[in-house]
Amino acid sequence: MKKYKGNKKYDDVCKLMNDKGMQVDTTEFDKGGDFVNFKGVWHILPLTIVFNTFNGQFTVFNGITGKRLANHLSTDLDGEKWYSDLMDTLYETLDTNYYQDKISV
Repeated sequence: MKKYKGNKKYDDVCKLMNDKGMQVDTTEFDKGGDFVNFKGVWHILPLTIVFNTFNGQFTVFNGITGKRLANHLSTDLDGEKWYSDLMDTLYETLDTNYYQDKISV
């Protein structure tokens, strides 16, 4: 399982999501809220992703039915390409080799 050290900066996440074809809806964030919504097709899946810019938590919904599909704690989806790509887009990867080197010194 890949480890992460925290969420990426708001502007970076929005740019990455936009570059990957997702519509970025900052309406609530622009009103002073902590949430931004990403809507569109993600790895052929129609999704709506609600991302908390303050704490990095997210929830993924089916973009058609509205059914909740996943969140930031969905470890059962770790091997799924779409979920791994989402995690890599929203979060900074933790370099576990850095810590391994420090432990073995």
